[in-house]
Amino acid sequence: MKKMSVVAAAACLAFGCAGADGAVGPQGIAGADGAPCTVADQDGAKIITCADGTSVTVPEGQPGQACSVVEIEPGVKEITCADGTTARVHDGAAGSDATGCLMTDHGDGTATIDCPGSDPVMVVVAAVPEQPTELVGSLTVENVHDLGLLQGYSSLTGDLTIAPGLTHIILPNLVDVGGAISMTETGLVSFVADNLVSVGGEISADTNTKLETFSTPALKSAGSIKLKDNFALSTLTLTALETVGDELWMQKSTVLTALDVPNLTTIPGDLWIEHNAGLESFSMPKLTSMNRFWLEHNYALLSFDLSGLEADIDECMVSSNFYLAECMIDQQVTSLCKEIEKETLAETCKCDESDVTQAVCD
Repeated sequence: MKKMSVVAAAACLAFGCAGADGAVGPQGIAGADGAPCTVADQDGAKIITCADGTSVTVPEGQPGQACSVVEIEPGVKEITCADGTTARVHDGAAGSDATGCLMTDHGDGTATIDCPGSDPVMVVVAAVPEQPTELVGSLTVENVHDLGLLQGYSSLTGDLTIAPGLTHIILPNLVDVGGAISMTETGLVSFVADNLVSVGGEISADTNTKLETFSTPALKSAGSIKLKDNFALSTLTLTALETVGDELWMQKSTVLTALDVPNLTTIPGDLWIEHNAGLESFSMPKLTSMNRFWLEHNYALLSFDLSGLEADIDECMVSSNFYLAECMIDQQVTSLCKEIEKETLAETCKCDESDVTQAVCD
């Protein structure tokens, strides 16, 4: 019996006797991350070295050469490249002129298109709606989207309010505003409406401490204009202004040096020019009438032109214009004022009788 077991074992070794597979063992521990290869320069070549100690040297390539083109006969060009390859190209033949189609508009919303070589086709002609030029209602401009909306219109029927948020307002297409324009305590640096002609309501710019430019060179009429506490305002353009419906105020524009409104004829309400520390001159030579006149605390004011005044003025207050000649006030304003107070003026001055806007002071 023992002899047979030995023989059976030998047979299994010789002929491959095998039992069933065992159970799958547990997953082994993850191996360490591989190390990256490195690249180093050596005499213009690049050496790539990897963590297993292998390396390879990559030589720097040579600049390629451009191909050249030579016309070998009229209409035929040969392209030759540095590797010796060549190719010939021929000019294309001119195509025949196209024959256009003809469209006939029947005036009833339809048209016929007739093209050579095909049957006529009738189509419906849709009228392209015209871009409206009038924006109905009021608009508050808070961002570039609002500003872009207004760019497509020449007229706004209601009020235009500039809210804080933008630094520059440029309105090249706006011609008419039916209501008021207002900007209060904004961060505006400039307001430019070069083609604005009329504003039905009041133009109000109040406490815009960064506002440097207010430009409306085409403006002819406005309900009132009140510019107050715009301390940085240095450029003001009102050269076309002819009428205001009520009042004109210029207050606390401390760096503005000149106020010129050469075409203004009437101010039914009051003219206030006050606390403009840098104002040296103002000119309204065509102004014929106003209700009341305030000219105060313009410490640098040297001259003004109100030579066109004709109508009586209910009340005048002229004070604290230290360098303004009193005789200039007397020649242009005093005789028209029903009531007048004059204080702190330059008294030792002589005015030119032929030019009431000029004076010589000691």
